[in-house]
Amino acid sequence: MRYIFILALCAVMGCEEEEVIEPLAITPSAWPEAIFKSKSRKSLSETFAVACAKIGATIVEESETRVKCDKNISEGVKEWGRMFLGTGHSSDIHIYIQFNLIKRGADTHVQVLEWMQLQMPRGQIRRKDYNTPYYNNDAQAYLYKIGGQPV
Repeated sequence: MRYIFILALCAVMGCEEEEVIEPLAITPSAWPEAIFKSKSRKSLSETFAVACAKIGATIVEESETRVKCDKNISEGVKEWGRMFLGTGHSSDIHIYIQFNLIKRGADTHVQVLEWMQLQMPRGQIRRKDYNTPYYNNDAQAYLYKIGGQPV
């Protein structure tokens, strides 16, 4: 009787529809992007560096064309990375956030990328992009919140 109940429950659970997440914006690169009218790359670069510092990330690179941050991650996230992206012997696990800034006349075009990267035992680098609807909508909303406009 218990097995019939479990099979029936599995059948019902399998029939559920997955939630469809509508994208906040569809961009040319499929990554979050926005145009900042009459804003310099330098001022935006500083804005993104401060945002990284506020979430506790380490700023790896800051220039007028790029801001790259290394997020602090827990041991649980590192273990997840080892299990699903690398091996138990993988090391040097990081989650990077990168803001690319491109000048377009008086405006600045910004693209946001986020990925997990780790090093395999023989030196090979593996990377997993965080390019999901949840991530894209959150990052796109952040760009709009600080003054960005759709591409």
